[in-house]
Amino acid sequence: MSRDPGRPASERDGSRPTPERDGDAAPLLSVRDLRTQFPTVEGTVRAVDGVSFDVYPGETVCLVGESGSGKTVACESIARLVDPPGEVVDGEVRFDDRDLLACAERDLRAVRGDRIAYVFQDPQRSLDPVYTVGEQVTEAVGYHRDVDGAAARERAVDLLDRVGLPNPAARADEYPHQLSGGMKQRVAIATALAGDPDLLIADEPTTALDVTIQAQILDLFADLGDEEGLATLFVTHDLGVVAGIADRVVVMYAGRVMERGSVTRVFERPAHPYIRGLLDSLPGRGGERIGGEPPDPLDPPAGCRFHPRCPHAVGECRSGDGPPLHGVDGGGEAACVFHDGVRDSTVVEAGPEPRSERDPTHDADTSTCGADGGPR
Repeated sequence: MSRDPGRPASERDGSRPTPERDGDAAPLLSVRDLRTQFPTVEGTVRAVDGVSFDVYPGETVCLVGESGSGKTVACESIARLVDPPGEVVDGEVRFDDRDLLACAERDLRAVRGDRIAYVFQDPQRSLDPVYTVGEQVTEAVGYHRDVDGAAARERAVDLLDRVGLPNPAARADEYPHQLSGGMKQRVAIATALAGDPDLLIADEPTTALDVTIQAQILDLFADLGDEEGLATLFVTHDLGVVAGIADRVVVMYAGRVMERGSVTRVFERPAHPYIRGLLDSLPGRGGERIGGEPPDPLDPPAGCRFHPRCPHAVGECRSGDGPPLHGVDGGGEAACVFHDGVRDSTVVEAGPEPRSERDPTHDADTSTCGADGGPR
């Protein structure tokens, strides 16, 4: 599958169509006003600060943003995997119409791995070096299914074959250090699938892989959605990956959602200056990086957290608790005052030309920014 970061998946030959759903269909996962904090000696880090989004059956939603935007913490918060001293302090996480944040730990364990499974960035850290990969997948099968050892082993080999591991019966007897990075990630995905989950949460699962292997793993995720109806929440900072696999996109910045909508609408007509800046920083689309740096997580700015870097910021952007998510033309929402129904939204949709009300102290220094708009 070709992945052109300038074109969403629905516009490219060979890509899968966006899953159709009934207008009255309920989301499989519904996150509302999620807030997760980390107390430190210097103050409290509000890593996730009022995040809301949905994931419907069979679709792929990409959670995208710079490093430190809160993507990983948001995903860990869903199944209460945040390590102390971090704590989910508010919000609601409804999975199949059940609030996971209100569940007893015993009940939540029945959901983790069985109905919600995780795939992490570094498979080496999730695989035990002293057991063969077959033993580890077999153990996962036995944990989630009432089967004997032989049946669990057979199921494990089937899963390794399903995720495209070459010669799975033989590879099952090998140890993690004998496999390449791509093979290890396939094993990690097979382990996640052992419980036949309804939702797969994949946190930067291709970042450590080379481009060729990355494309193969992304194709695997797409196939799982097509063939198994598996819903996926995919965390990444790579817009090329987003363009290749997403049905819908949730853009995070400094712990908050800046924009959400279909991948086609977000890529073709971004409504928030932040996502426009990310897209404009791509090679072939100008390559102009977003000036400035992300805010201090211990002391985020008042108002919109992007306003110190935004070329369109006005007075209202710099005060209060920040704008709510407003509906935008073409579907979706953006947390920007220019979509409040009073101001001219074409100002922020047209490009980065600054307004006269721009903060005069804003310094668009691009020397410290990477291709994703963040610091190098």
